[in-house]
Amino acid sequence: MERPTTLILFLLIFCNTAFATVQLLPDRLEWPLHQKQPKKIFVNSMSDLFHSQVPEDYIQQVFNTMRQAHWHTFQVLTKRSGRLRQLAPRIDWPKNVWMGVSVENDAMTARINALRGCGAPITLNPCWVRSLP
Repeated sequence: MERPTTLILFLLIFCNTAFATVQLLPDRLEWPLHQKQPKKIFVNSMSDLFHSQVPEDYIQQVFNTMRQAHWHTFQVLTKRSGRLRQLAPRIDWPKNVWMGVSVENDAMTARINALRGCGAPITLNPCWVRSLP
């Protein structure tokens, strides 16, 4: 099984070690369009496309790029299930986007319902992340 390409592609970066500052990187929006070989692209390592500080029009631009780059498979993961639920009806979900939510403990299982109802054609099975004592 091929590993996804792990890149912070064209979304945002949390700039400081406290992960408090969101920086949009619009200059990276067209990167996938120039990659001619199909790739699995993990869209937001150490970031979150559905962060409250990411404008909706920017999120729409990201989805537009993913739609245009139909030969790639894009994996999107979020902890912001409320924002996902809010924006999902206004997203034209491309068939090449795999949407997922993080579920790091039992208290976060409600995120799964937002994923189920988002309308993405492919949803990732929720991943349970447990830390060792």
